[in-house]
Amino acid sequence: MDPAQVARADPRMRPHLGKGSIQEPGRAGTRPPVHRDLTGDGKPELIVAADRRRAARR
Repeated sequence: MDPAQVARADPRMRPHLGKGSIQEPGRAGTRPPVHRDLTGDGKPELIVAADRRRAARR
């Protein structure tokens, strides 16, 4: 499964796709895809995530 296709298929991810890839928190963008067993069945699931830029504090 192509992580980019998964992200493009989710309307909530679309605003993040043009921000580029990030390796650590602190700026907006998509994180590298990872596979982790989230359900405990021994099979890794695909995780695609994005960080948003924080709003300025007042």
